[in-house]
Amino acid sequence: SMSNILKRIQEELKFSIGLERLRKAFVQSDTRRSGAAEISSLRRALRRMDLESGNEAIELFLQYCDTRGDGEVTYGNFIKALREEA
Repeated sequence: SMSNILKRIQEELKFSIGLERLRKAFVQSDTRRSGAAEISSLRRALRRMDLESGNEAIELFLQYCDTRGDGEVTYGNFIKALREEA
């Protein structure tokens, strides 16, 4: 199910990758220094981490983070998505 996929990638990101490495990836993806990163940039950063969950899970996670539906993810929503229950 979608919530199982989301839960799996949340756990992998938090425990295998770590919040500090994810924070750095977000900051590097936020090229305008606006507090929001384009999904395309974040997607590239996450794919470089070679996650076991795979590209489908990354896409689902990024869609979950993009609460405004504008193709961008705010830092607050990124961290919130990592922490909340799927």
